Amino acid sequence: MNKINLNPNRSNFSNIKAMFEGPATTNKPKVFKKDINSVTNTTQPEAKLPSPKATGPEGKKSPPAVPKKTPKTKQKYNELKQQHEANLLSKSVAPQVAALQATPERQKPPVPPKPERLTKPPVPLKKSGLSKSPASSIKPRNSEEQAKIDENDRDAKLKKILQNISARKIQEYFRKHVERVKKDTPNGYGIVSSEPYDGTKPEHKGRIYYFQINDQGILCAMYSPTEKPESPIEGAFKKVTGMDGNFVELKKVKGNSFGKEINDNGDLKDTFTVIPSIAVNGNTIIARFGGDNLFDYLQKKNFINSAHFENAVKDLTTLHKRSTYLTDIKVENFTYDGKNVNFIDVDNRVKIDPIKPKIIKPDMTAACTTTKLLRVLRPDAFDKIFSFFLTPEAAAAKKPYLKVCDEYAFLLAMIEATTRKSESRIAFNAVPIGNMDQINGMMNDKNKSYFRKWIQKHVKPEFHSNVESILRDPHEYAEKSSNPPYLSDMLLFKGSYNA
Repeated sequence: MNKINLNPNRSNFSNIKAMFEGPATTNKPKVFKKDINSVTNTTQPEAKLPSPKATGPEGKKSPPAVPKKTPKTKQKYNELKQQHEANLLSKSVAPQVAALQATPERQKPPVPPKPERLTKPPVPLKKSGLSKSPASSIKPRNSEEQAKIDENDRDAKLKKILQNISARKIQEYFRKHVERVKKDTPNGYGIVSSEPYDGTKPEHKGRIYYFQINDQGILCAMYSPTEKPESPIEGAFKKVTGMDGNFVELKKVKGNSFGKEINDNGDLKDTFTVIPSIAVNGNTIIARFGGDNLFDYLQKKNFINSAHFENAVKDLTTLHKRSTYLTDIKVENFTYDGKNVNFIDVDNRVKIDPIKPKIIKPDMTAACTTTKLLRVLRPDAFDKIFSFFLTPEAAAAKKPYLKVCDEYAFLLAMIEATTRKSESRIAFNAVPIGNMDQINGMMNDKNKSYFRKWIQKHVKPEFHSNVESILRDPHEYAEKSSNPPYLSDMLLFKGSYNA
């Protein structure tokens, strides 16, 4: 079909008119019957037109016959003509005219074609976490700005390339280093150590790295911090010689060398609030940094939220189910990282293994236990000639006392850390600590009101009597209770930190 120009100065309009109203005298009409039907998609009956080969009386070709006009056919042809003109106008002329007449403010950007099918709506750029680079989002005002943008883009691409190269180099060097460490012969503690590192930063100079390979061949890396603590931290057998935000180094002060069994921490798996130490040699141990010492923190902040003890007491239950007991729980053996309290100094914990029984001599602090528990768990405190030798049956019989020993000490530390100093002093000072023969439990008739106030707030109602019995006399509670609940099941954490 030939293109039709609707310019009124051309003769196409007269041709269309001739098609519907009759033959013209000058131009040969064009047959639009098929084209009109294809545009209008109508199936109306049509009059048959004579063949174009038909000739007139003089032997010339006759113009196509036009059906006889009637009011109905004339109206129908007029409608078809108007539709045909409207379609042509909308397809060719109208968009161009509208684009020319539109002002810059009214012009709309071209609409991109819709995808065939989308299972999910497209994610906005900001919500997807991506954003345009600053250079690509700036519209340059002149060639100098464009050159600057191009330069910034090149710098960004070059920086990314260099970062990728550096990352690959680090990965390559680390893999080689791991292979070297695995091939080196470890010392008696299963540790491979490096030479003192001569780093460029002051905190790196003199740092010694230690690498431990466990039974699964997994490499554990640690180092000795060169930074010293702000104030001396020293216990009865060891002291802190270096500390930073990652690790703590402790040296032996007196006593025997650190035993190799310190590095046997399989019983602590998945207990993230229990921070063990790794003996790198007979005189040095390295531990993960767990935060501020809770005792020092309480001197500044008075008390903390009880919800921060929740994960710790759950881990304590996990250890008890594995027949592992810490035995020396106290405020000084906790750290606080702002989210959780963590157990530290757990190297001398008691692990009861019925298959491999061993001598059990737990570390205990007199102020955090009772006289009766000491007589059961540490009889040498009263009889210096007592020899620690336990049969498997005797070791298993101590489990109830070891369990309640941990729970009693945990309760005392939690009460002290979650109670204002004035109230905790009144409660704790009501019990004379000097004479060990008089310690049955921290709670008594003189201070029971303070402890009951805390119990009502932090213990589930159905376990009030259990916790009160533990605080009054944990030894008696262990003897009279059959299958007692775990402390983590009895405590109530309102507004739990983990919720």
